[in-house]
Amino acid sequence: MAIQYQFAAGVLYAEVAVVILLCLPFISNRFWARIFKWKILKTIGDNFGSHVFLVFASILGLLFFDSVNSMTKYEKQSEDADEMGKVIIGHDPHSSKFRAQRNFYITMFAFVFWIVLRRLVSVIANAAQYEIKAEAMEKQAKSASDMAKRLMDDSPDTKESGDSKELKADIKKLNVKLSEAVQAKEKAEADLDVVKEQAKANNREYDRLMKELEECQKGGDKKDE
Repeated sequence: MAIQYQFAAGVLYAEVAVVILLCLPFISNRFWARIFKWKILKTIGDNFGSHVFLVFASILGLLFFDSVNSMTKYEKQSEDADEMGKVIIGHDPHSSKFRAQRNFYITMFAFVFWIVLRRLVSVIANAAQYEIKAEAMEKQAKSASDMAKRLMDDSPDTKESGDSKELKADIKKLNVKLSEAVQAKEKAEADLDVVKEQAKANNREYDRLMKELEECQKGGDKKDE
């Protein structure tokens, strides 16, 4: 195997290992979020994250297209050899075709898993943030509910007082916020499950929607002018 495809294979094995670790059900999203916030990882991600992703994606993409060209070339040679019924001494086009197909699958999956890995890390981080917000809202709502209950028990004659009504309104607002936070958390967890199965499709759909949004915004700006 050529050195460039050995590199692609090494990247693929590393990606598979990391994706499996991130998908383990008994490791929480918060644990991974704390790992992502380590100083060295945060520094690399903030300063070089996008560049590293683009560089590796470009390298893997070039290797993928090179493998496609090689596979097409050796497929033609093997077909010609079968038609002519000749065997070239020292060179078996069928073996070359097999190696080209192997390199094709290695580079293809390395490229796909690189996109999946980035998307998976992003969704895990967002899910952890929603879980923290939902828990904070739940604590606030519970604290306000307990306080209201104590006030009601201590002052049964002031149930309809202004303070009591204001407290009930605050509790209602907190419950609404809690419901929104829980819904956001559930949505993030659902997105995480989808990413584990179809991250590549979601990433393409996201890019398409962003381009359409930019076009709509440009069209709106032109109309305003």
